[in-house]
Amino acid sequence: MLADWRLYTGRSTVGPLQWQLRRHRLLSAEGLVQWAEECRRNEPDQSSARRLELLQRLATDAILEEHPSVSRPRAVLQRRIARFRPTWKGKRVDRSVVRKQLRTSPDRDQRRAAWYSTEPLYRSVEEPLRRLVRTRNARARELGFRSYPEYRLGFEGFNLSRLKDLLDEVTRPVRAAAVEKRAAFEDETGLRGWCPWDAGYADELAVRLPERAFGTASLLRSVLAGVRQWGFSERRLRFNIDHHDGAFGGIAIPVDPPRDVRVVVGSGTGWTNYMILFHEVGHAVQDRSTAVHPPLLRWYSYLPGFPGFLEGIGTLFEEIPKSPEWLVTRPGIDRRLAARFASMKQLTQLAEMSWLLAWIRAELELYRNPEGDIGEVRGRWLRRLGGYDAFDPPSFADFFYVEAPVYSQNYLFAMLFARQLLSTLRKELGGPLWPNRRFGPWLTRNWFRSSGEFDWVPRLEAQTGRPFGAEAFNRSARATLVEARKG
Repeated sequence: MLADWRLYTGRSTVGPLQWQLRRHRLLSAEGLVQWAEECRRNEPDQSSARRLELLQRLATDAILEEHPSVSRPRAVLQRRIARFRPTWKGKRVDRSVVRKQLRTSPDRDQRRAAWYSTEPLYRSVEEPLRRLVRTRNARARELGFRSYPEYRLGFEGFNLSRLKDLLDEVTRPVRAAAVEKRAAFEDETGLRGWCPWDAGYADELAVRLPERAFGTASLLRSVLAGVRQWGFSERRLRFNIDHHDGAFGGIAIPVDPPRDVRVVVGSGTGWTNYMILFHEVGHAVQDRSTAVHPPLLRWYSYLPGFPGFLEGIGTLFEEIPKSPEWLVTRPGIDRRLAARFASMKQLTQLAEMSWLLAWIRAELELYRNPEGDIGEVRGRWLRRLGGYDAFDPPSFADFFYVEAPVYSQNYLFAMLFARQLLSTLRKELGGPLWPNRRFGPWLTRNWFRSSGEFDWVPRLEAQTGRPFGAEAFNRSARATLVEARKG
């Protein structure tokens, strides 16, 4: 698993690719999937049956996603994306430079230039990405699935129809939040029009936080101190953290859980970087807390069927930096400013889901019709959901479309999961969201110790008494909109 880290740094793809090809050869042994299924049905021991089920998933994924026809072209695209650096004012720079421009530059033309700065990269990978998508679809059909998305979704108990229902269920509050955000931006700036490159800057304008509140020197210490106030022991908070500029915001790598767990977070400063580290530390704490020992149960992070759950836990940890109680611990932030920022952040993150929903819709269309104008599809959904004026759609290609296909919906699942679980957590344990030393032990006992032994959708229903869905999320969204309209 360590070899895969080189893909993210751009140092090499030879090592990881060779390991993936070896794993494909091993797990593609004739009859392995069928053998595992037959043994699982006849195995009376629940733990052994679960391991056989996960072996089935692992083998199926290796047969499909690590087949040379998929893994070789994917590795080429990964290397190209990892090594790319955008050009800004005539110089090649880290991605964090253009991200900062999007958040802080008062010059609309500069923000627009920053927003399109990755076009040379992603335009160049569109055609090879389309070929990769066609290959994935073909491989999935050879294994008996209707399409690659159906294959991916099935491991978490979903299908395309159910996913589209969830997308429809959250559309209304997302669109309403985007309308509120646009109106606030136009009122604040006096500008007319609303463009995608205005969104990050609008957040900075809404409530300005002092720079010294979120410096890089205090990043790790502050995040670990915040997580500690959920009652996690020091042992759970011991893991290595590194900084690296990349196409991703951060990543947790369970090399040998629970003993060896690592976190990589992108370069940059500000509240967003703190939030990303809270998210990744959530993953790391979960992996450090596992109490099961058979390898497939410890390495569930790499197996199909778990991404929605894992991202849900990371999203739950993001609630800490959004809470007014935590914000007032930062230098220069008083209670009034903390409350304003927390309220604003709830609204802006709801509005930002327009990007996520458009991202999901575009990827589903890419697999339905790889030859289609996917950029226009995504642009159309962004205009509809985000309330944006007409703009030239950028390339549809995306790092995740290459590296983690049909993964984007897991961030939607994560938000719904976190809201549904959090409502039960607070009802059962009482007290504030933060600090609350009951949260950590409860999460460890009910979710972390045996994470690989269960599927998260039925587990959530058993714990909350409600089927997984958008009910708790939409209830929270309505409250956020009411609060925003008061302000």
